[in-house]
Amino acid sequence: MPAVYRTRVRPTGDADQPVGRRRYHRQTAVNDADLTDPAVAADYELAFANRDAQVERLKTVLAGHLPVVEGGWLLDVACGSGLASEAAAMLGYTVTGVDESPAMLALATQRLPGGDLRLAATDAVETATTNHYHAVISVGNGLVRLPHDRMAVALLAMRERLRPDGTMFVMMRDFTERPKSAVWRHDGVATVRARFADGAGRSLHYVLEI
Repeated sequence: MPAVYRTRVRPTGDADQPVGRRRYHRQTAVNDADLTDPAVAADYELAFANRDAQVERLKTVLAGHLPVVEGGWLLDVACGSGLASEAAAMLGYTVTGVDESPAMLALATQRLPGGDLRLAATDAVETATTNHYHAVISVGNGLVRLPHDRMAVALLAMRERLRPDGTMFVMMRDFTERPKSAVWRHDGVATVRARFADGAGRSLHYVLEI
């Protein structure tokens, strides 16, 4: 049977378990698949049909927002499989990546051999590093996954890792808007689709089918 991973963003409601499907759910959270599971982490990578193209896109975005610092230090919080870390390294930064999932860090290591990748919760980066960086970034759903009362804690911790002249950059999807495309990937490897479920339990679902 194909693996099916479901992500849900919703204001209220309880999880349910459809027959024959694995469902990952958490209120006011994004991407509830257990990314500490190496098999799930590897499957999650399939959300991108072309990883290299995604890295190039992030490289362009980061180049437009981060300072040009020769040999600059950059901290990537909730780095996941290393997409943004790889893009930052291509821009010449010395990158430290932190993530709470050993499985995702193992994937990042494959793309950044010898990279400075450390285990730490998104809202506790100070447990992994006390250095101060020219840039501190978080790209993706890492911050969104936090409980609301931990978001400010995480952002403050990121700010405290900056040099006085440093730049903090956060990039995440606006979950108040409908997805521009209902299907992000559909080929012989995987299907990734997004849809809104309207009504009292209005929610946004992301589904990866392999």
